[in-house]
Amino acid sequence: MNRPELLILVPCHGLEDFPADLGESEATGLLNAFAAAYHPALIAVTREIPGWRRADDPPGDPAGKIIIVPSACSSWLPHAWAQNATDSGAAVVEGIDDRDRLVEKLLAALHTLPSREKSRGCEPSGPGLERDQDLGRDQHVTPSQHDPEADAPGSTIDPELIADFLAFGTAYLQLDLLTRRMHYYSNLDSSPLRLDLLGAADAAVAGDGDEARRKLKRAFELLLDARERFFPVDSYLIDMCLLIPRLAEKLPATLSATEPTTLLATAADWEQIANEQPELVERLKTDVEGNRVGIAGGEYREGPTAFAPIESVLWEFGRGLAVYRKLFGRTPKVWARRRYGFSTLIPQILERSGMPFAVHTALDDGYYPDDEQSKFRWEGCDGVGVDAFSRIPLAADGATSFLRFSQRVAEAMEGDQSAAIMFARWPELSTPWFEDLRRIHRYAPVFGKFVTLEGFFQETSPPSRTQKHSAKEYFAPYLTQAVAREQSDPIARFGGALARRHLFDATMWMRSLAGMLRGRFEPGPLVADEDFAERAPADADADLISVTDRDVAESSAAAAKALAEAIPAGAPAARGAMIINPLSFPRRVTVELPEGFSPPKIDGPVKHVLFKGQRRAVTLDLPAAGFHWLPASSPPSAAKSEPPTAEGTMLRNELFEVHLSDATGGIAYVKGYGRSPKRLSQQLAYRFPRKRQIGKDEWGDDTSYYSEMRGRSIELTCTGPSLAEAVTTGDIIDQTNGDVLSRFKQTIRVWRGRPYIELKIELEPNRLPEGDPWSNHYACRFAWNDETAVLTRGVQQTAQPTPDSRFDAPHYVEIAEGDLRTTIVPIELPFHRKTGGRMLDTLLVVAGETRRTFRFLIACDEAYPLRPSLDAYCPAIVVPTEHGPPLTGPSGWFLHVDAKNVQITGVRPIEAKEGTNGGLRIRLLETEGRGKTARLSCFKTPQSAQRINLAGELMEPLPLHGDTVTVEMRKYEIATVELSF
Repeated sequence: MNRPELLILVPCHGLEDFPADLGESEATGLLNAFAAAYHPALIAVTREIPGWRRADDPPGDPAGKIIIVPSACSSWLPHAWAQNATDSGAAVVEGIDDRDRLVEKLLAALHTLPSREKSRGCEPSGPGLERDQDLGRDQHVTPSQHDPEADAPGSTIDPELIADFLAFGTAYLQLDLLTRRMHYYSNLDSSPLRLDLLGAADAAVAGDGDEARRKLKRAFELLLDARERFFPVDSYLIDMCLLIPRLAEKLPATLSATEPTTLLATAADWEQIANEQPELVERLKTDVEGNRVGIAGGEYREGPTAFAPIESVLWEFGRGLAVYRKLFGRTPKVWARRRYGFSTLIPQILERSGMPFAVHTALDDGYYPDDEQSKFRWEGCDGVGVDAFSRIPLAADGATSFLRFSQRVAEAMEGDQSAAIMFARWPELSTPWFEDLRRIHRYAPVFGKFVTLEGFFQETSPPSRTQKHSAKEYFAPYLTQAVAREQSDPIARFGGALARRHLFDATMWMRSLAGMLRGRFEPGPLVADEDFAERAPADADADLISVTDRDVAESSAAAAKALAEAIPAGAPAARGAMIINPLSFPRRVTVELPEGFSPPKIDGPVKHVLFKGQRRAVTLDLPAAGFHWLPASSPPSAAKSEPPTAEGTMLRNELFEVHLSDATGGIAYVKGYGRSPKRLSQQLAYRFPRKRQIGKDEWGDDTSYYSEMRGRSIELTCTGPSLAEAVTTGDIIDQTNGDVLSRFKQTIRVWRGRPYIELKIELEPNRLPEGDPWSNHYACRFAWNDETAVLTRGVQQTAQPTPDSRFDAPHYVEIAEGDLRTTIVPIELPFHRKTGGRMLDTLLVVAGETRRTFRFLIACDEAYPLRPSLDAYCPAIVVPTEHGPPLTGPSGWFLHVDAKNVQITGVRPIEAKEGTNGGLRIRLLETEGRGKTARLSCFKTPQSAQRINLAGELMEPLPLHGDTVTVEMRKYEIATVELSF
């Protein structure tokens, strides 16, 4: 009797075009067909390595064959072929995708399949004829049929050993595919491999598991030899398990005792897991110490940090690393996130935090450079780099991923210095192919060695390729995600988080200086306060955001009062106002004085006064990180003859003119005096999702995405001498039918002596946007003359290039046209869309947005564009006092940085150490991309100065010259300086 032959039909013409784009169900059936065919009972009977054949050219003589027809092949088969093959004496197993069910049916087919002689009509005569004929009629096996005797063949074989054989089937297929994708000749049908596989199957059937595993190991090693013919160096497999508290209890069941796993979870998630399952964290701590488990992460949460202020980003890292250190006794060496969180400052932050490795790929939406590499040097905008992995992970729980597995391995082997494939999964792993890879690895690293992410970076040689990506190559998905999740105020929540952090940093500055003046440093509560202020990221619940805003505002008011009382200590009783500048550069501000104050004398720092009606405004110069005290009563100043600041539809000061449009109610243009060019215009608009035809002209159809802005009135509400103010009203019109989409009111202010235009917009929409926020929204539109103008945006308080279309710019957008520099500060409005070469939309209202009042600051010819942004977010603070002036004089400063491109972003107290009375920890940031030697001066002479990294470790002592410390700043560098007193 001839032995049966096992054959798998495939939906392709050869393994060279093996499909990689099937649906999940079809991919499952196809992959499981190749695994199930290697059951040891099948191999022991057929005595051959299972073969395959094109589904559109099935065997013409199917008699005596067991033929697996995956569901992906159904449409390839000739009409009625399966029934004809069954009638010819074949066992056709079709329509089964599940692996266990497929194995069951194959064993049943093996049990019922007649000999080739029977199928050709040479049946022996005798009593058994009737049974043989009945069996012959049951050779077409379908999912609905079941033979109770089908479980008999191979039923005594160890299930774990059976799983190893099925993994060999997966390995054989994937290596055969990989060999072809590497354009190499396959030698997998060699006699030694066949003999070892048959020997292993015979031993398994005979119940000799040790011998079966020994021979199977040799077969796996022959597969490894075949792979090493075309890729003779190590390759790597990385198991990345994504963990959240809800799934933590499922983790132990999916961890392997032999193959390392890397766990990715935020520090906040680990904190919760440790509270709920402390025994799990203790076990994992032992596994981490033994390098069986790696940890990746870094930040406390995976909030929308891509354009958060730098102090918020550093808090996330500092708080997160402290949690890792507490739970695991160490911090992660590999930074990774599930959510998008890239920026060009991340490499520097990682390097300064003791994290030399990174995963440069996102597992959710967002745009970033997608040049896939297993290992490269990711260099930030400041020149600091970390080793990074950027290959997009394969989903370990999807059959479609394993259809692409050989292709992805080939890409890594052909293109990478160190080839590696990463699998991403949740603890609920339910598919068999990843387990196949683990079993393969236990016999031989055919496709690579399982390592942790940290192990991969440490075991492989330093990368030879460096990538320095520009900020315009990154685009965060936060706004689209917030709208899709139907979160309230998807714009205001992000802008509010920015404003809240700036206010908190000013609060910490004031509290630190107040403590220093009093000689009492209180670092403990301040750390807790920072955690408290950061408890509501931009994607938090609206109620939590509201409560946090209130608490930070109250804390700021208390800190300002404490500093205002500490400055004039010992001064005589006198009613006045302390005006505090919490920013590290001198600036000219306009503030409102408390009720009951008389106009101050225009002298020294005081430049202009406006006391008219309810307005009690004074414009004055404040020193950097300093103050000025004004008395409540002052001798009157001589009246100054000054021209009006508003006439007709024009507002002006000594620096520029603002011309308003009667037709639109917007800003017609902003220009300097004389023949200077127009630099900027402004309108409001509603953007429709699709272009609409709004008329015809001599050039053809007139189409537009945008509505029309029509003005109704312009009213001059203040004409000087120090303030020009106008209020315009009107409608935003759908010009196709005349419908009023929204009413608007704009208030435009220009102060004498200040190079800023203040713009306040109020909307009353009748129609609200829906769907995609980037294509349907209300916007404030700006236009300029020159299409070649260079646009720069502020991201994490640094100047970065602007992409061609959608982008985020939470701090500013600068338009440089020759010698003209115009800076738009969109206060709490971080999302923008560039249209054409000379227009910019700042998004105001999208789906779910409830805010209706918006503010902008427009600066003319400001050399350092971050300054007007900080001016808008951190206004000068006015605190009434009962004593003054200070004994040292009405004005003074605490900290000063002489480099205008270097800003102080944070000030914190440090505890008193032996021989010191405490000190200050000061964070510096270079904002313009130009290296500079900065001199940081303090009103009190320090005893010592040192630079520390973001982990609090000493980097270098710094030279002191009296009250000044010198700090060398690279471009975009974040420097932390400690001063001890």
